[in-house]
Amino acid sequence: MTGLSGSGKTIFLISMINFLLEGGSRHSELFKKRKLRLSAEKKPLDSDSALFPYEEYLEKFKLNSPEWPEHTTSLSEFHLTFKLVKEGKKFKEYKLELVDYPGEQLLDLPLWEKTYEQWSDETIAYMSKGSRQKISQNFRQTCAKLPKWSETDFPNAHKLIIDAYKAYLHRSKSEGLIYLQPSKMLSDSSDEDGYYTTSFCPLPKDIRCKVPTLIEKFKKQYNQYKSKHILGFALKVQNCSRQIVLVDVLQILKNGIDSYNDAKDCLNTILDTYKYRKKHKWIVNFLFKVFSIKIGIDRVGFVATKADQATRANRHNMKALLQGLVDKKHDDLLTTAAPVRFHFAASNRCTEDKKKLYAGREISVLLGRHSLNEPDKNKIYYPGEVPSEWPEKWEPEEAAYRFPNFLPKSIPLRDGALFDHINLDEVLLHIFGDLL
Repeated sequence: MTGLSGSGKTIFLISMINFLLEGGSRHSELFKKRKLRLSAEKKPLDSDSALFPYEEYLEKFKLNSPEWPEHTTSLSEFHLTFKLVKEGKKFKEYKLELVDYPGEQLLDLPLWEKTYEQWSDETIAYMSKGSRQKISQNFRQTCAKLPKWSETDFPNAHKLIIDAYKAYLHRSKSEGLIYLQPSKMLSDSSDEDGYYTTSFCPLPKDIRCKVPTLIEKFKKQYNQYKSKHILGFALKVQNCSRQIVLVDVLQILKNGIDSYNDAKDCLNTILDTYKYRKKHKWIVNFLFKVFSIKIGIDRVGFVATKADQATRANRHNMKALLQGLVDKKHDDLLTTAAPVRFHFAASNRCTEDKKKLYAGREISVLLGRHSLNEPDKNKIYYPGEVPSEWPEKWEPEEAAYRFPNFLPKSIPLRDGALFDHINLDEVLLHIFGDLL
């Protein structure tokens, strides 16, 4: 499950597990039409990871006024096996390993194959783009002062530059920017000596040669960070054979042009770190067909999440926006053996489509619990229109792009109850399609 922070990974996993364990395929017209059925059961973990608390989440969604899960802060897993049934014939049993993790971890993935110098040059160059140029002004000015500090003032210089970079990251995040590294620095706290656990930052090339002592320390801490915080996650990423890419296109649309440019660069760079099964590579196909050894990802689904925040007539445009956002990577994937599809979906539908008379005409609206405006009541809201392509120019405060954040609906108390969803079954049918 590839998704940046806030894209809906945790909710998607909860709903997906619920669909598989509770026989959601029996209620899906897509599965019925193909005379297919999925039956699944939970299995104990065979790894050292924490268990994804599915049952705990499920109980919270049975409350009268449930809330969305809190932000994910650590990695967890949920393992299950499922059987595919078609017209009464049982197919092979498959093992499915689902991993939840903080979306920020994805931001660090590209660091694994970069040296400190390469990362510094790319990050400093990035600061000249759009709103980052103004946001990074104090950090760049602090960098310019570093050569004036003597070796004896090293501790002060170290803390000064780290503080400036940390402030830059937090300001960027508040402005809706996404591609921010190292991710741990956004939540890092200092110890009693005033040092951060994530105690390095990028420096311009002309400054690096003037502060060799500081650079040696930064390089060492950069490599330690990769080993401690990226290696384990990178290994899990390289082992996956199916990929669902979740993107909150409505949030990007609300945040504006800088957020769009940031998300586009970020997603394409992150997806480049994944390995996809090659087309027309006879040895790869031989291993896959004869021994079921998979080298790389062999099926990809791109999903525009939170489709329930837009009206029914606008949801197809969400899919079009997602295609425009990852067009470069999509072109690359067409040369691989990994079939790709685009979807819009809501893994836990929290609104209902309604009609309302306005100025003498009927318009499409949504009924739901607004996260800020009287959250205990279901009310009618007009969310705005989703364009069929990304605007050439727009401002974050553009009134047409409202898309309120809604709170979830309760799941029925009866055992075996399913989450209401939009297109979850369509996504799963694509991801497991070749197994059927």
